[in-house]
Amino acid sequence: MSFVVVATGLGKLQGQRIGDVHQFRNVPFALPPLGALRFAVPQPPQPWAGIREATEHGAIPPQRPSRLRNVVGDFTRPQSEDCLSLTISTPAFRENELCPVVVFFHGGAYQAHAGSLDWYDGSALASRGGLVVVSANYRLGALGFLAKEGSGEGRQGLLDMVAALHWVANHIKSFGGDPRRVTVMGQSAGGHAITCMLAMPEARGLFRRAIIQSGVGGVPTFSNAHALHVHREFTKALRVSASEALPDELLAASEAVERSNHTFGDVRPLFMPTINRLSNGAEFLAAAADGVIERKIEVLIGTTREEAHAFFCAPGALKPPPQAVASAIERLMPEEEVIDAIRARRPDAAGLQLLSDVVTDRLFRRPTIDFAQAIAAQGGRAWTYQLDWAPDGSALGACHCLELPLVFGNLDAWQSAPMLAGANRAALAKLSRSVQARWIEFIRNGDLKPGFIAWPGLDHRRSAIRFKAYKSRSGSNPLKFENTRIVR
Repeated sequence: MSFVVVATGLGKLQGQRIGDVHQFRNVPFALPPLGALRFAVPQPPQPWAGIREATEHGAIPPQRPSRLRNVVGDFTRPQSEDCLSLTISTPAFRENELCPVVVFFHGGAYQAHAGSLDWYDGSALASRGGLVVVSANYRLGALGFLAKEGSGEGRQGLLDMVAALHWVANHIKSFGGDPRRVTVMGQSAGGHAITCMLAMPEARGLFRRAIIQSGVGGVPTFSNAHALHVHREFTKALRVSASEALPDELLAASEAVERSNHTFGDVRPLFMPTINRLSNGAEFLAAAADGVIERKIEVLIGTTREEAHAFFCAPGALKPPPQAVASAIERLMPEEEVIDAIRARRPDAAGLQLLSDVVTDRLFRRPTIDFAQAIAAQGGRAWTYQLDWAPDGSALGACHCLELPLVFGNLDAWQSAPMLAGANRAALAKLSRSVQARWIEFIRNGDLKPGFIAWPGLDHRRSAIRFKAYKSRSGSNPLKFENTRIVR
């Protein structure tokens, strides 16, 4: 292992060389949110003396096991509230040349995972694209999103992300990154957070482009009233002051409230950002689209074809009674003509598979198209994608999270993920290279060519992933994914 030292405005950091990339781990972007800062908005980090070692990952945020561990796999890492850190992967420094920057915000329903996990290691993407790739840890669950007067108003975890972007704006030049060419990239909860940031004045001017992967656009933020209801239920289950409880006690109370209030078919987490003015679904996407236009941001947004299979069709998942499934479908999508359209795309769908298609359409696919069209209607441009590829014979199909190993290209880190079971490694690597090339094209140029990436292997007529440009009303007619036939 060889080491490299950089000087930032806060002090010197010693990272390590991984191939042709330099990586810096556990880089603090805010003060540790401990004691009186537990539920506070993030505070700027303090300078340090000497050289700070940055070769080992720090702790991840306190959390319970991921609800998608039967899909993406599991992990074990030390946990601590002292977790607000970045992992920075940068090509070998080049004199007088600054690289585009990507800041990644992970998913996990605002309650699990961390940017420092091996899944989100940016070294392969940095090397392939000549990019500086930054991934951020942020507070999760109650610690990140408990609404409490004077505590960050139920969005302290979201403000952690904004603080990470401020750190990038102030210090990324030290790592060879161009602070004027920052792309934010997020998946699931991370994509939802980016949608929030597009409408937040606190995030104005901090990024130029946005990539929103499976961003759950059909789920708006919490209203003040709902957040206070959750706070009351949580406090009742906790039985002690939230400011004095141990992290394990906070997690146990969260689990108790979720268990007592769970409605089958509802994939929303217990804790989410609270922004009252964005708590209506239509207003949520409209405000984000307005932010795109006002700030002249270029957007790539998309979904996988069978997002919700991850929630309802995972190996080993308990099978609910048929009536519970039927009730969930009726509650989520009561319009008969919409259900008929979904059935027309997959005539053999029934039970959990039909519910999955309903949730995919309601929470992911349709809001993605609506968002892109709202941007185009105001004269902006957006690019959409849909991932159709899945391992042959997989019960999970093209499910939630499936694009992540393709985008990051770190296939070894995902080798035990059930969603990739049965995938041909050579074909997977080929597809990843193609996907990375398109993501890099957008990050570098803010542009994409409509079209598709062929299914890896012999059949070049099948689309593994489709792209479409949404332009102003005078432009070409957009492809509406809801009218495309699902082909196995």
